[in-house]
Amino acid sequence: LNKVINTSLPEYLPSIDARGHTLVFTRRSKNQEDIFMANGTDTSWTNAIAWSQNTAMNEGAHVISADGKTIVFTRCDAGDGAGSCDLYSSDYKNNTWTKPKNMGLAINSSYWESQPTLSANGRSIYFVSNRPGGIGGYDIWQSTKVNDRWTKSINLGKSINTPQDELSPWIHADDIHLYFRSNGWPGYGSFDLFVANKAKNNAWNEPINLGSPINDYNDQGAMCVSIDGRTAFLTSQVIDQNNALISSDIVTFKLYPLIASSTCIYIQGKVKDTRSSEAIKNVKIVFNSTSESTRKDSVFSDQDGEYLIVLPRQNVYQFFCQADGYSFYSDRFVIDSIANDRGHYDINLDRLSMLDSLVKDKPIVLKNVLFELGSAILTRDSYTELDRILEYFQSHPGIKMQILGHTDNIGTAAFNLNLSTLRAKAVYDYFISKKLDSKDITYFGFGDTKPLVPNNSTENKAINRRVEIKLSNF
Repeated sequence: LNKVINTSLPEYLPSIDARGHTLVFTRRSKNQEDIFMANGTDTSWTNAIAWSQNTAMNEGAHVISADGKTIVFTRCDAGDGAGSCDLYSSDYKNNTWTKPKNMGLAINSSYWESQPTLSANGRSIYFVSNRPGGIGGYDIWQSTKVNDRWTKSINLGKSINTPQDELSPWIHADDIHLYFRSNGWPGYGSFDLFVANKAKNNAWNEPINLGSPINDYNDQGAMCVSIDGRTAFLTSQVIDQNNALISSDIVTFKLYPLIASSTCIYIQGKVKDTRSSEAIKNVKIVFNSTSESTRKDSVFSDQDGEYLIVLPRQNVYQFFCQADGYSFYSDRFVIDSIANDRGHYDINLDRLSMLDSLVKDKPIVLKNVLFELGSAILTRDSYTELDRILEYFQSHPGIKMQILGHTDNIGTAAFNLNLSTLRAKAVYDYFISKKLDSKDITYFGFGDTKPLVPNNSTENKAINRRVEIKLSNF
């Protein structure tokens, strides 16, 4: 990389956010390790500055979260630490980084913890420790966040760890590929780089050596991979025969297909109140793939109402969200239609107190409720959406619902009216079968009489074929 990143001093341990906007790395000067951050893209980086939370102690071995708003890093011999080196976290709030907090005994021990990596949704952390209960000297461990608390760390087991040392994990944004260094798996020299794939049952397949020319007889440094699945950032280092570091720079290159990860994209936006445009924080947004390899993931909006989620490309995703005191919201994303690697989508929620004034003119289109061609038979994917709506109603007693069926203009008026009524009834029948009270639900069909857009194209006709619901407090 350019001279903004690489200097005459050692630079190592790169990590990058999902947007590719921020590259974080460690720079060492006179045995003092500090974290630096640079802005830019790929090979063009500018304004590398020391992180505001660096101290006279060593700060290094870090990861930046996918949304760029959290840094987890290593600090050693601190007064609030549990052991020699512990993991700490800091969040970006109100345009500044918060004072780092020790991550607690679920992750840290009286031994050495370092070299963290975070899943894209921020709810899994992988790190290295030499604590008892492992398989080798240094092993990779994992903890999961449940209800905002980290669970007790577990060893990744013999599928990853050996009687030797495993270091520098990097979990890709696809949550499938784990890259790491090891001197225990068969390799070319001291420490080689490997990748292991997570199977559907969450077990790890046997690691693959990344091969030449990435690995050679030298000691390979830490690596991270961007969300495109191919662009890697590597610590390229020279070590003498006494294992002392002579030089270290950060380089970039492309991974070949066998060792590359899935191509991912990120979607970001803001959750807002429809009327006031005020941010709504801590809203859970659930994304669900409709492909055979179904993937479900979720994120929460932060204190500014902002969210960012990373998803594999080439899929159709349903998404759904709700917040206390608000109506629910759902939509449908076709990832292939999103240009490049990103999409922007703001979510506007209606207050329940406003429902009576909104019910006449603001139905909710159920974009994920679909039917077999020319029939009132619900597709399999529709039930995910209907179950979420069911859960919403069960947690909001007193809300009434109208189910409204619509078609495009293909076919006779009588046929379309009947089909739209049958489709609305199919949704009604599903809710009744799940024990919703029939006095709280009604259904109507309108045929092709209320199009949202002119029926003058295939795309517009698809928009007009829809089921809507209207909510009210009466």
